[in-house]
Amino acid sequence: MKACIVLCVKQRQGVGSKIHVLLIIPHKAHCRTTYFQMIGMLKATVQGNDSIHFSWKAPAEGGKPSAYEIQRHELPNDVWVSAGTAVDTEKTITGQPTGKKLEFRVFAVNKAGDGPVSNVVVVAL
Repeated sequence: MKACIVLCVKQRQGVGSKIHVLLIIPHKAHCRTTYFQMIGMLKATVQGNDSIHFSWKAPAEGGKPSAYEIQRHELPNDVWVSAGTAVDTEKTITGQPTGKKLEFRVFAVNKAGDGPVSNVVVVAL
């Protein structure tokens, strides 16, 4: 069986923890990378009373995402919940809580697992 050696470091503990891949050492030429780089520049635009349009850049390196998971949490709560899923690098989500300050983040997903989370954006509807 062919294998890769992956060296990682965890940046922070708790909410919003990020894992950065420092080095991938292929054991043989058949070793392929399945990690993701962080998604680039998440942006949010309020579209209406309870809807938000998100856009971001796909990871520059790593495996091909099969989907993107959008998560949110209500400040000061630290529990992240799913707010939607996208197959492209943009998505409008509706039915979001109003009158509250919310944080959103996105990460890439494929059969190898989840990538690191994007930057966090704060939205008040």
